[in-house]
Amino acid sequence: MNEIDVLSSEELENDEEEEEPTLEITEKTVENISLNNSISDDLLHSIVERETWESKLSFTLTLVGYAVGFGNVWRFPYLLQENGGVVFLIPYTVSVIFLGVPIFYMELAIGQRLRKGPLGSWHEISPYLGGMGITTAIMCFVVLLYYNTLIAWVISYFFDSFRANLGYSDCTYGVTAASGGCDIKSQNTECQLCNTSGASQYYWYKRVLDISTGIDDPGNFSWWIMMCITLTWIMVYGIIVKGIKIAGKVIYFTSLFPYVVFTIFLIRGLILENMSNGYTVLFTPRWEKLFQPTVWKTAASQILFSLGIGYGCLIAFASYLKPNNDCHTDAILVTAINCGSSFLATIVMFPYLGHYGTKVFEQCKIDRQVNLRNAFGFTEADDVIFSDAGPVNYYMHDGSNYSVSLPLGFNAEKFPSCTLRDSIESSASGTGFVFIVFAQAIATLPASQVWALLFFFMLLTLGIDSAFGVIEGCIAAIVDLQYKLKKWIISTIVCGISLFLSLMFSWGWGQYILVFLDDFAANWPLLLVAIFECFGIGWVYGLQRFARDATLMTGKRPGLYWLICWKYISPLLVFIIFIFTLVEISESGIGYRVWNDEKATLVTIPYPPYAIALGFLLTIFIIMWIPLVAILRYYGIHLIKDEAPIDFPEEELKKERNYNESEDPTNSVTKLIYWGNLGVYFGNLGTSKTNPDVVSGGGVSGTPSSTHSTTQPNTHKEYDYLAQLS
Repeated sequence: MNEIDVLSSEELENDEEEEEPTLEITEKTVENISLNNSISDDLLHSIVERETWESKLSFTLTLVGYAVGFGNVWRFPYLLQENGGVVFLIPYTVSVIFLGVPIFYMELAIGQRLRKGPLGSWHEISPYLGGMGITTAIMCFVVLLYYNTLIAWVISYFFDSFRANLGYSDCTYGVTAASGGCDIKSQNTECQLCNTSGASQYYWYKRVLDISTGIDDPGNFSWWIMMCITLTWIMVYGIIVKGIKIAGKVIYFTSLFPYVVFTIFLIRGLILENMSNGYTVLFTPRWEKLFQPTVWKTAASQILFSLGIGYGCLIAFASYLKPNNDCHTDAILVTAINCGSSFLATIVMFPYLGHYGTKVFEQCKIDRQVNLRNAFGFTEADDVIFSDAGPVNYYMHDGSNYSVSLPLGFNAEKFPSCTLRDSIESSASGTGFVFIVFAQAIATLPASQVWALLFFFMLLTLGIDSAFGVIEGCIAAIVDLQYKLKKWIISTIVCGISLFLSLMFSWGWGQYILVFLDDFAANWPLLLVAIFECFGIGWVYGLQRFARDATLMTGKRPGLYWLICWKYISPLLVFIIFIFTLVEISESGIGYRVWNDEKATLVTIPYPPYAIALGFLLTIFIIMWIPLVAILRYYGIHLIKDEAPIDFPEEELKKERNYNESEDPTNSVTKLIYWGNLGVYFGNLGTSKTNPDVVSGGGVSGTPSSTHSTTQPNTHKEYDYLAQLS
C-alpha cells in the first residue's frame, strides 16, 4: 500500500511542519479510478509509486551523505598538497561559486519542479533532451559497479583490523602468511619485494588486490574480494529496496557518524609527535602553482565530481520533495558542508602524514648515508657525513666539504634525496592515499587495531551513503520508463545484474578495470551531460520560466548571479574543462599505472590499442542516446513514452509566496540574459501526436505568457478527482 500527498491551497498556507492529509491508494481504488475516468495508466502509475521524504532533515542528510564520499577523504587532501597547498583553495573556491553551487541548485530545482526522475524530467522539458536521462542512468550503473568495489576493498581492510597484527604494519607479518616469514636480510623474493616497496604498499597490491601485470592479464581470482563485493551489494540492496523513507532513517547514522570519527581522529592527531610538520607542508603556499592552468582545471573538476553533479541523482532526490521546499537554501547548505568536509578531512589527515612522513624522512637519511658509505668504500670508522639531498657531497670531521661523483656503474636513483616535504608528499593519489599512506600511518599508532576499525568503518558509512544516491539515480530513470514494475522489483534486477558484473573486479586486473571505467565511462560523459543540462534550462526550458518556477518554489527570486551562471558561466567552465582534458590527452596520450615487481612500485604505460578502442566505444555508447533520441523523435519514433506532467500547484504557491507577476525584473540587463529561448522549436515537438491533450514537453512555448501553464485541462481534472477521494 502506498500513499500520496494531496495539498489544497489552505494547507499550503499552513506551517510546513504540519502533518499533511494523505490519500491511501488501494487496488480497489485504482480499479475504480481507471474504470470511471480517463486517467492514463502511466500517470496513475506515477502517482501511486511516487514516495515522499519522511522529513526535511532526512532529505538534507541524504544529500550530505551523497555529496560527501570517498573523494572528500582521499582525493581532496592529495590534490591540495599536490597543487600548491592553501593556494589551491583559491581556484577551488572560484569553482565552487561559479560552477558547483549554481548547477547543484539547478538540478534540485528541476527535480522539485517536475517531480520526476532524471529521464522523465528531461523528457518533459523537451522530448529532444530525453536521451540525457538514459545517458545519466547508464553512467550511474557503470559508476555503481566500481564504486561498490571500492566499498568492498574498505570492508576487506575493516575485517583485517580484527587481527592481532595488521597486515600492512610490517613485512614480517605481511609476507608470513604467504611465504613462511621473512626479515630484512631474507633472500626470499617476496620478502625482498616487500622490504623494497614498503609493508603497506606490498599488502595493498600483492595481498589484497593480488594485482596482475596489466589490463590484458586477468590474474588470479580472489574469493575473499568476491565475498566482500557480495556483502557490499547485499547492504546496498537492503537499504534501497525499503524505499527512501527507510533509507532516510539509515542516513541519520551514516551521514553523522563520519564527523564523530573525524573529531576523534583530529584530537588524537594533534598530540602526535611531529604532527606540526604535516601542517607546515600543507600551509606553506607555493604561489607559482596559481599560474598553472592545470591547477585551475583540477579544482573545477574536483568540485564537479565531488558534488555528484550530472548523474541525475540530485534530480531524483528532489523529485520526492514538496513543491514549496526551499531548494535554494538546500543547495548552498549542502555545498558548504561538502566543501567544509573536504577541508576537515585534510586537517584531520595531515597530522598523521606529518608524523609518518617525519619517520620516513629520518629513515631515508639513514639509508642514504649507509648506501653512500658502501658505494664509496667508507667504513663506520670513517668520520664522513653525506648530504641528505641534492648533489652527492660529503663532509669530513674537520668541516671540509667535498663534491664527488658516483663510482662507475652506480645508479643515482638508488640514492634519492631526502627532504621532509618529499617524504610527506610522497603519498599516492586516489585509493593509494588511504590504503597505503594513511593505513601505514595508522599502523604506527598504539592500539592501531582500534584506530583502523574506526577509520575503515567511517569510510564504509561514507561509501554506503554515496552508493545509495547513485543507485537511486539509476532506478529513478528506469521507473520513468513506465514499465509498470514495482520499485522493489526494479531494485532487485539492477542490484542482481550489478553484483554479477562486479565479480570482474575479483580478479587481479580489478584495479585496472576500475581506472579504465572511471576514465572512459564517467569523466567524459559527465562533462557533456553538465553542458547539456545548462543548455536545456537556459535555452530550451527558458531561463525566465525557470527563474519564475524557482521563485514560486523557494520564495526567493534568482538574482543576476544565478541567471548568468546558469546560462553562461557554468556551461563555459565545464566546456573549458572538457577542452583541457582533450589537450592533456593529445599531449601525453592515454595511459594507466601498473604494478612493476622489479621496481616494486607503479609505473605508467599506455593502454593497449584494443583497450582504447573499447574505451571510446563505451564512451560513445553512453553519450549517443542524447542525439539518438532527438533524431528518432524528429522522425516520429518515440523511444521514451509521452506522459502527462505531474501537477504543479502554481496558484496555491502564488498565494503562499504573495507572488506578483508585475514585480518580475524587466530591465535591459535581465532581458539580455533571458534572450535566446529555443523552446518554441523544442516545445512544439513535445506535443504527443497520439494524444494532443498531453504535452510531454512540459508546456514549453514560444511566448512567456503561455509558459506559465504546465498542464492541460484534462490533467487538472484527473488530479481534482483524486483530491475529492480524500
